[in-house]
Amino acid sequence: MMKMDLCRRLALVMGAPSLSTGRTEIEQHGAADAPSAKTAWPTRTDRSQPCSDSSNSPSRLHWRDRWWAWLLASWILATLLAPTFWIIGILLALDSRSDHPAFWPLLMFSVALTHAVTIACVNQRQHRKAYVCREGLARHYCGISQRIGAVCFLVTGWSSGFLPDVTLPTTQFHFSLATAATALMWNLLLAWIFTLGSFAHAGAIHARLGFSYRRCFVQP
Repeated sequence: MMKMDLCRRLALVMGAPSLSTGRTEIEQHGAADAPSAKTAWPTRTDRSQPCSDSSNSPSRLHWRDRWWAWLLASWILATLLAPTFWIIGILLALDSRSDHPAFWPLLMFSVALTHAVTIACVNQRQHRKAYVCREGLARHYCGISQRIGAVCFLVTGWSSGFLPDVTLPTTQFHFSLATAATALMWNLLLAWIFTLGSFAHAGAIHARLGFSYRRCFVQP
């Protein structure tokens, strides 16, 4: 009996490592075969995670914090950097005498007014449906500002008498279809030049200053 007990104990002692090894291997294979847990991606509203600011981000644009200050800075910078605004301002500062004294200050005011109205329109569009990228916002800004700016230029030019003196022929006393078409062409050309020099840069400025991408992700 004592020999049998001794043999059993020796067998258990010798078999314990193999049993434990077998369990360890089974556990390892089970862990390898077990399906991996799904990564819990945070929502876009989780501000505790780092956010992407890349144009390749699939997320949409959001207003920056203290949005009113950023939009005000965008309006001021876009207005002051408009070539038509500061060129006219410099010329008026040097010599304010002109055949049409009301036209040039009103033209500067129309630049600032157009930027303000365009920013309001962009904000309404952002409120209804957020922009996907800065490029789309800049194109939309330029499209709105050029249309509004062209109307402001034509209204200001005709109300002040500048455009009739420049575009209408002074040597003829009767109008024809050709002269009307020529006058219309010059009016549209001058309006296009004005909008190109006043608003082509503003879309990129507003998209960069006023908005940022918000896409949260888990770092590896």
